[in-house]
Amino acid sequence: MVAGVFDDMPPSLTVEVGFTSSDAGAIEPEPTFSIGEAAALVGVATSTLRYYERRGLVTADARVSGQRRYRWSTVRRLEFVQMLQDAGLSLDEIQGVLAADDNASWKAIARRRLDQLDADLAKLRRARELLDGALLCRYDHPLDECRIMNDEIDRRLDAGSARNSSDGSGVRQRSADLQPLQSTPTLG
Repeated sequence: MVAGVFDDMPPSLTVEVGFTSSDAGAIEPEPTFSIGEAAALVGVATSTLRYYERRGLVTADARVSGQRRYRWSTVRRLEFVQMLQDAGLSLDEIQGVLAADDNASWKAIARRRLDQLDADLAKLRRARELLDGALLCRYDHPLDECRIMNDEIDRRLDAGSARNSSDGSGVRQRSADLQPLQSTPTLG
């Protein structure tokens, strides 16, 4: 030991009365949520959270007496998973987004889903046009008495025959390339 260096220091510790580790200025632990609380915040069943854990989409941040506990950041991740499911992504696609190493990787998944949504919307527009056309019929039944619907039936059957003769399958294919119903100004 070097002589004189510690000579001015008292040989014992000073105890401050009333001082505890929870005094002002102490760091508060981040709150955690039980599996039931986290599930309620996100709006899913607890079994869904356990399934997400098995799939690797989320991990409990801690366990207290064997009970899963989730931090707020994990609850936000769960909500993000739900948002992506609402957008129609599969859990495999969501896993790809969560595990993406770069911007291009997760955007490629999002673009594929947007392409599918566009195709679905086009199909829904065609369905709406067909129903709108049926409602233009002023007769009792659109199959037997409506010229608009009968013209569309004939057009679709002609298109199906043309496809069958070109592919040789003999089976009519449902195709997204069918034209929407052509409404005419005259009714039924």
